[in-house]
Amino acid sequence: MEHPPDVLSFFSSVTLCGLANSSSSSESYSEPLTLVRNQSFPAKRYIWCRDECTTETDSEWDSLPFSIGKAHADFELLEWLGEGRISITYAARLICLRQSPGGETLPLSSLLCILPDEFCVKLAKVEFIRSLAREAWFYEQIAKTEGCQGIITPLCFGFFTTSLPSTLQIRAWSEIKCVPHKDDDELVYDRFYDDKAYSRAFADDQQTCRDKCPWTLDRWIARTDRSPIVGILITERLGEHFPSGSGINKLSKESEAEILDILDDLSSAGVLHGDVKFNNFLCPASSSSPPSCSFSSSSFGAICPRHSRIHAWRVIDFDRAVKWGKSIPRDVEYFTDVQRVDFECGFFWGGDWRS
Repeated sequence: MEHPPDVLSFFSSVTLCGLANSSSSSESYSEPLTLVRNQSFPAKRYIWCRDECTTETDSEWDSLPFSIGKAHADFELLEWLGEGRISITYAARLICLRQSPGGETLPLSSLLCILPDEFCVKLAKVEFIRSLAREAWFYEQIAKTEGCQGIITPLCFGFFTTSLPSTLQIRAWSEIKCVPHKDDDELVYDRFYDDKAYSRAFADDQQTCRDKCPWTLDRWIARTDRSPIVGILITERLGEHFPSGSGINKLSKESEAEILDILDDLSSAGVLHGDVKFNNFLCPASSSSPPSCSFSSSSFGAICPRHSRIHAWRVIDFDRAVKWGKSIPRDVEYFTDVQRVDFECGFFWGGDWRS
């Protein structure tokens, strides 16, 4: 399968059909909702070795620039896929491409070979839009490392937002089962460890990528527009997750090696996932069932340049991830080992390395 050269910048805006409804008191009608590309939320650098200074530049930590003047996509939401801590996920299909919202349609025939058959739309719960903006940044960072996006992670098509008009409502928000807990009186539900001005775990490198970011804590609290923000992350749709009943002692050596190799690939991007568990590893969508015993059963996807094979799994959910400086060898060695321990010590079956 051939991928677009820069899928993260492929769409400038999207319209979703089936997400929003009119808020009329008499009847409720489905209304299309248009969202535009927005800035992701850069993290501070995670550190272990405080004796060495990073040599990484601002540009290596920046959010990707907005994709302006690219295609507009019309999507139709399909079935509900699940609910997590910060979001609700849906399957979606691409209806058409346009030059602009509501504009002239573009031919799809030349793109069928490079776009997935189905997409996944991850809708942030209204209280966790900052977390989705942060997850979008990790997809951007992972994509900067060759041989990661579409190989160990799903293809990601970007982060899109809009303010919800008063005439519309998002029914999914009123039907969530995991109700968020408010941290304080400032309506901040999803505080990050690097929100603090000082932390021994994070370095403030005076990088300017966060200076004008709307998702930093002080700007988020100080915003004057308190209308709900609809935020989505669009990726390719994947298949089933890793079988939960296997147990660490029942895994074949091939399966163990496969997961560890994927984690090592993630470490090559300087990213520590932070929530390594079985249901965050999904098989490609073309696989009819999860390859529970051996990585050799996968026959879809691009070849990993580090392991010279197609990986059987893709890792998802980066809202709890952290990123270290790849220019500090001691941090690279330490955090690469920590990432492996998350799996080898049994966290893979439902733990959290921060607990």
